[in-house]
Amino acid sequence: MKLRKQHSKEVSGDGDFQDLDQPAHRTLGKDPSRYRGSQESLLGRVLQGKALYTVNTVVDINKLVSLESNHSVGCDDCSHIHFPLIVRIGQKGEPSKVSGNK
Repeated sequence: MKLRKQHSKEVSGDGDFQDLDQPAHRTLGKDPSRYRGSQESLLGRVLQGKALYTVNTVVDINKLVSLESNHSVGCDDCSHIHFPLIVRIGQKGEPSKVSGNK
């Protein structure tokens, strides 16, 4: 209920809410109306009065932090990270593995 009151100003007339990640999407050359941050999807469910899915404790804590901070949050198993780690914007035509996409 607290989140619904806190974010009620972000809800537009059509029941949708503003994307808090729009500047990042535009910087990366992505259409903000097509790509939505996980916190936006979670907040949308909360604002619609829908329950959040329960996965496990770690994922549920990430959801709470995402909702409270308005930022996407995730955890990784460090034993599966190979160093050196390089973080960069993908090149055109380069395949990518995105969480949630098959």
